[in-house]
Amino acid sequence: MNKLFEDEKIYSVGEIGEIMNVSSVTVHANIKRFPEIFEENTYWFGNDRRIKGSTLNEFVQKKHTVNKLSGHSDIKTTKDAYETKNKG
Repeated sequence: MNKLFEDEKIYSVGEIGEIMNVSSVTVHANIKRFPEIFEENTYWFGNDRRIKGSTLNEFVQKKHTVNKLSGHSDIKTTKDAYETKNKG
């Protein structure tokens, strides 16, 4: 299965939103909702939060899609997330 994010790259909330075709507010909400997933691989630069790509891929592969969690996205499944990325 293709990955949405490069494992070793560190992504900003804005970059994550662009890749998944959701707002940064939705990304923040999901990070806050699952601290046990994101806490260990979150890096802070002042107020700017960055997440490691391998953590994001694991989150998506476990079908924790943004739509399923918060209802603020048009991404309904992991497959939709990959198709959205490939269209852009």
